[in-house]
Amino acid sequence: MRVQERGGFAIDMVLGKMRPPEPKSPGLADPAYTPMGSRLSEFEQKIQDGRDERAFERAEKSGRAAVDALNTFTNGEGASVLNRIREAAKNEPGGMASVLSEMREGGRFADLRTQFNNALETGRGFASAYNQAASAVGRFGQDRSAVQGIIARRHDAEMLTARFERLDAKIGEAAAETPGRREGDSLLEEMAPKAAEVLHRAIDRIRAAFGRNPSAQAAPSPSMSA
Repeated sequence: MRVQERGGFAIDMVLGKMRPPEPKSPGLADPAYTPMGSRLSEFEQKIQDGRDERAFERAEKSGRAAVDALNTFTNGEGASVLNRIREAAKNEPGGMASVLSEMREGGRFADLRTQFNNALETGRGFASAYNQAASAVGRFGQDRSAVQGIIARRHDAEMLTARFERLDAKIGEAAAETPGRREGDSLLEEMAPKAAEVLHRAIDRIRAAFGRNPSAQAAPSPSMSA
């Protein structure tokens, strides 16, 4: 009987070594275990972050294109007409905004609008540079509106707003000082409302940071170089 017991015990030991180990039940004590739901959420978040970053980069790219196009127009073909508008703004209590709003039929600066329209009609280079600037500003407005929707749901919204602040203000000020396609408007007023609002806020923040009155119309400058 003892021989049989010892023989059975030995067989059990051999068979035990041949069996695969029992899988461990995942628990809090196992640091390597990550629930499938959490891993899926992290993966989806990485995908979303990548999409967001591409949207930010598109807006920055179109913003730089708008800066270049506005500079090309205001310092090139458009300089002569814009200089007359700037001179008028120096003596106008409401500054550039007031001059542009009166550049319409029946307005106090209707003659400046006539000169601007004539330049668009007769100056091929003027019209081409202006159309490129207006189109570039419009594209940036669309991309910036899309980005603003992304920023609104992000936990790092403040940092992202700061990322675009200088670009927003630079384009906003230049667009606000450039006549729009519609009489009495600026290019800034012709942008998508959401984008125009964002650019207005950026202008105010930058002016406040440099001790300038946010409500005052900035004196036009011939260049938007940083």
